[in-house]
Amino acid sequence: MKVKICGITNLEDALVVRDAGADYVGCVIDCPRSPRSVSARQARVLFDVGAAVPVAVVVSPPAGDLERIESTSRCAVVQLSGDETPGWIQEHRRLLGSEVWKTVHLSGQVGAQEFAEAVAQVEAYLSAGVNRVLLDRSKGAGGSKQYGGTGESPDWEACARLRQATGASVVLAGGLGPETVAEAVRLVRPYAVDVSSGVEASPGRKNAAAVERFIAAARDG
Repeated sequence: MKVKICGITNLEDALVVRDAGADYVGCVIDCPRSPRSVSARQARVLFDVGAAVPVAVVVSPPAGDLERIESTSRCAVVQLSGDETPGWIQEHRRLLGSEVWKTVHLSGQVGAQEFAEAVAQVEAYLSAGVNRVLLDRSKGAGGSKQYGGTGESPDWEACARLRQATGASVVLAGGLGPETVAEAVRLVRPYAVDVSSGVEASPGRKNAAAVERFIAAARDG
């Protein structure tokens, strides 16, 4: 089981992630709404600390910003976590050398219509060149919408069915913590799990012991 620790904002936490042996490390880049946002240059410094695969998390970036973020941060993965459409991704995918992940947001209880729409959405993203699909839970709407880090889980049973229906390589996020991740892994069987707020002492500051427990629980699941 692969593990991504996201929302890294400082060198101390980057060292925690390195020493705990995470597979992926994520920085939220140029997203002022997030308390975990850093610049692409800051992300590069944090990525350089450890051996984990660096993931640049962006939310609906302006046209042209993706190449700058990729080259400046030296990320290996670009995670698109906003309202990027399949058409937009297809247009920009050819400009990137990085692997691309796309976040799909699900509710806490997915009904038949939402599930059918999610299947179509995931299939469209895969056709546009997305390598992996990250399943998460958003919160709010409009200018106050949170695209991740909400501490709330999507419908795990629906996540499992969505993975099976589309054949997507799934990264599971949303509401995960040391006490819940093993059950989520058992139910969904994702490629990887992703945590941010679930291992924090405060927004943007990780709890080292929680990071270690999370990684152990995910891999034991």
